[in-house]
Amino acid sequence: MNKKKFKNHLAKLNSVYATLSEDEVISSLEKELLKKYLVNLFDALMHGDEESTQVKEIKSSKKEEKASRTERADRTPRSERSSRSEKKEESTVEKESHEQAKAEQEKEEPVEELSSMAEQKVAEEVVEAKVPVVKTIEKPTIPSPPEKYKLPAELLSIFEEEKTSELSDKLGLSKVEDIKKSMGINEKIFTIKELFGGDQEKFNATLTKIEACKDYSEATELLGKTIAKEENWADENKIKKAKQFVKLVQRKFQ
Repeated sequence: MNKKKFKNHLAKLNSVYATLSEDEVISSLEKELLKKYLVNLFDALMHGDEESTQVKEIKSSKKEEKASRTERADRTPRSERSSRSEKKEESTVEKESHEQAKAEQEKEEPVEELSSMAEQKVAEEVVEAKVPVVKTIEKPTIPSPPEKYKLPAELLSIFEEEKTSELSDKLGLSKVEDIKKSMGINEKIFTIKELFGGDQEKFNATLTKIEACKDYSEATELLGKTIAKEENWADENKIKKAKQFVKLVQRKFQ
């Protein structure tokens, strides 16, 4: 093994490794240099002492060419050689500087991108925190009261409430607990015949519904919408009997 070559290649490899940054991001240029120096190091380790005659001849030929170039260089004016050397050094320094700047830029770009993303996320969170959330409170819907029932004009006189100040009249309007029981047999027969079309079942069903009403207004609406309209209580032949029956209903709710 050629220790001198091995040591030289190892020094170059260590030199490149020392320039790597701590964040372990290796540029393509650094990768190529490491690869090149590793190959040279391996060759120096494995083939340093086994050079063939052909290799020696090539080296000898290269030495002769180098000597020839040196001889020609000695003939070149010193100022020209100095100028060439300076230009070569400047070119090498400029190339190394450009490569180093490119490597640093490649390392900084991911950091700048992450920083920009972090700043944008923080800005979005701040905006979301500042925007107040407005909750809409729905007002409960209040149902409108039902319209009060209005009797047809032809039935108004029948259902009109009687008001009196005379004692005898007040006794005639005294409260009754049961409409059916307060009626005599003949009165009941004529009422069913004239006001309920002779249908006793309809008469009984209507009295049951009246008993379930809470006041006279509700009973009036019940009769006005059903039997009084169906049997035409406003007829001149029925109106007198209808008023008598309605008077009993009124007394029920005194």
